[in-house]
Amino acid sequence: MERENDVQLIHRVLSGNDKAFDILVERYQKSVHALVWRKIGDFHYAEEITQDAFLQAYKKLSTLKNPHQFAGWLYVIASRLCIDWMRKQKPAMQSLENTRMEEIEEVSYRQYVSEQQRTRSAERRHEIVKKLLEKLPESERTVVTLYYLGEMTTKEIGKFLGVSAKTISSRLTRARKRLKEKEDLFVREFFGGVQLSTNLKQNIMRQVADLSPTSIPVGKPLLPWVALGATGLLVILMLNVSNQYLARFQKPYSFEAVSEPTIEIIEAPIVLDIDAKPALRNQVGRADIPSKSSSASLQASERDATPNTSADARRLSGTQWMPDTALRQAIRETLKIPVHLPMTPADLQRLTVLDVRYKGIVDLTGLEHATHLQTLVLIENKIQDISPLSSLTELSFLDLGGNQISDLRPLAALTLLKSLRIWRNEIEDISPLAALVNLKSLMIENNDIKDFSPLDGLTHLAVLHRHGNGNFRVCDDTSRVAVAPRVKDRDYPSIFAAGSGNAILNLPNLSDDEAVVYHDLFWDGLGFDLQWQPTTDGLRVFGRIDDADWKRQYLLSKNPNFVRLVSFGYTAADHGDYPEEWPYWLRDENGERVQAYVGTSTFLIDFTHPAVQDILIQKALAVAKCGLYDGIFLDDRWEEDQATLENDKGVYYRGVEAERAARVSMVRRIREAADDDFLIIVNTGRRKAPLSAPYINGTFMETLPDERDTGYTHDGLREIENTLLWSEQHFREPQINALEGKGIPLEPPDSARNAQMMRVITTLNLTHSDGYVCYVIGVRGIVHEHEYELLPGHERDHREGKPHQHNHQHYWYDFWDASLGRPVGEKAQLYHNSMGHAIEGLFIREFTNGWAVYNRSGQEQKIRLSEQVSGVASGITSTQHTLPDLDGEIYLK
Repeated sequence: MERENDVQLIHRVLSGNDKAFDILVERYQKSVHALVWRKIGDFHYAEEITQDAFLQAYKKLSTLKNPHQFAGWLYVIASRLCIDWMRKQKPAMQSLENTRMEEIEEVSYRQYVSEQQRTRSAERRHEIVKKLLEKLPESERTVVTLYYLGEMTTKEIGKFLGVSAKTISSRLTRARKRLKEKEDLFVREFFGGVQLSTNLKQNIMRQVADLSPTSIPVGKPLLPWVALGATGLLVILMLNVSNQYLARFQKPYSFEAVSEPTIEIIEAPIVLDIDAKPALRNQVGRADIPSKSSSASLQASERDATPNTSADARRLSGTQWMPDTALRQAIRETLKIPVHLPMTPADLQRLTVLDVRYKGIVDLTGLEHATHLQTLVLIENKIQDISPLSSLTELSFLDLGGNQISDLRPLAALTLLKSLRIWRNEIEDISPLAALVNLKSLMIENNDIKDFSPLDGLTHLAVLHRHGNGNFRVCDDTSRVAVAPRVKDRDYPSIFAAGSGNAILNLPNLSDDEAVVYHDLFWDGLGFDLQWQPTTDGLRVFGRIDDADWKRQYLLSKNPNFVRLVSFGYTAADHGDYPEEWPYWLRDENGERVQAYVGTSTFLIDFTHPAVQDILIQKALAVAKCGLYDGIFLDDRWEEDQATLENDKGVYYRGVEAERAARVSMVRRIREAADDDFLIIVNTGRRKAPLSAPYINGTFMETLPDERDTGYTHDGLREIENTLLWSEQHFREPQINALEGKGIPLEPPDSARNAQMMRVITTLNLTHSDGYVCYVIGVRGIVHEHEYELLPGHERDHREGKPHQHNHQHYWYDFWDASLGRPVGEKAQLYHNSMGHAIEGLFIREFTNGWAVYNRSGQEQKIRLSEQVSGVASGITSTQHTLPDLDGEIYLK
């Protein structure tokens, strides 16, 4: 016999055939139960809500305009019931701990005790599965639950959730990748062994028999409900005896209950035998139907757990009807409600405008009471479920940008909307927007929308921003190319670029990508047109990941040894990174934010505070989870014996001990969470970092000239040598020490003295390390006049006194094109003259294709080599060469 579809069954139900609804219940009961269990976290209460969802669907079936959307409609009903349950039911639960033992019948209690051991194992498995699912984003958790517990196909899940089957398959695949093989098997086996109560469908159909789907009567005869109550009691008496008593005396089970045992998931699949109390249930469940008979039959504890919605709702505290603290506080401030007065749902009727940004709002429950809202702005929060907005039918302007929203169905009822902004969320399906017939402006950029046809019927739509859609997702499934071989196998000299390396002053015709891969090591912000995205798992990297991966592969094809790091500051932030009232800005005596550098828009932050460290560590781990990058660079001074949080007047805001502890704690936590192939480097300048050494791979030695007009001195170079050698000996592998020399700012990059200082820094690095080197022009904060033009318009900026940056301007020197090959000799070896005497300050190191020589001996030196070689800078080919003091040379075989 051919399987009837939903539409045929619904027509039969509306024609009075209740057996058709029995088929619908059979078809969807596991799906609805899986969804509800996912939302409330309690298996048995999920059965009650599942029952109520089907009864509501039956009563309102005649109001369903499009029977083809029955699955999605049922999903919305179940979701709303979950919200109601969490708001009204959960706070009023009464546990066994609060029940006097005298009230428990002795025989029942004995049977309850005998059931305890049997229930503990199941509840421990519940907890473990909950912990495992918490590793997944919300969208993937729901799909996994519906797939394994609801036993639905990807096509059925897509229909149920309102997205494509391809999207569901993608989410399921990503979820399986996140879960280790054994974890995925555990989840699968656990869900496979879960069975719904055998009488769930019978309970539903028993109550359906007394209802009519074609109308919703104002009143109902008393007699049928008396009979129903009696039937309910009879069913309870016929249930398995042990389950009966267990249901009466269990403590309410909840995955969120603070008194439940905590189970940590570790690498070894160990399940601790920890006591877990079972829960008090109403196994039969009940419909949301007023009935004297059914109310009278409730136990005392059940009456306590069922507040009267008309009277008790008014007595509920704000934390119950609006659980999100940030939302509650924002509305209280908007309405100017004094702290000593309660805020009630009726107060929200006064709201017409609400603007709450950057507050970390998660739950919108309670906002449904603000039915006169016309303008609502909830930018950059952490909102996923927007179901409460479906009641705000007077809204004309709505901005939900920068959240974590994927389901837009609650917006379909907001037909008065004229402007909608839902940029940078997790949206794939915009079909609910087809109902917004008055929409004039829509901003949906930076989502993952591929089909825009639902907008075709919006005749008033005049403004549409939709760029950045397609292939958008969180970056957590891209594999990292092994970095150690790229560090080890490169040729020398090996040049790196910090920040502005995508623009080389004397190679202006190179594209950004070509300029970047001129270097072997590069760091900057996220790049690849990606961005930071708040998720339930903290900050993550988000964007067109496949496009970014293609770009990474392209760069590696141009330079197979290319290493890419993400840099971010930890002592300062741009003024727009966080709200102005953010509590972790450092402020002066007038309460103003403290500038990190005079004339810039960056301000100091208190990185010693645990909350700030958590944010910074989230950023680092987001990079680690995204295989597009090889590591991070913490782009601020890294001091272990000096404080750095100071203003331009020398006022320090934190002490040395506090800063040192915060730095070491931060890199230790990052290293513990990231794999060994993930690189971490910090900016130590000329200083050493012994406490951080076990956790980091290298230092960015940003060195300033000792003399502003002439460059580096003998003593300054000796200090750099010592720190560089120490770093090579103490930092973890693979090492990426990077020495940066700064040019003489009053001269052009290719002046004789700048070229000489470049050779000094380059050969010092070659003879004392296996690291990277660069020599840049410009020093932050130094304002000076000169005749040459560093960049177009740069000379004019000086003449007119315009503020501008001079920092890290890259210039490519021909000296760096020498192909020395790989190191052969040891580091920091002194040159020996023809008499066999070592010359202090004259260093030489052999490479496969020649030698690097560096001279800070204090005088000109004669160099004799074993074979005829050519000096790259001098152009002389011979076995004997002369090298001035404070200079360096590469000799090629």
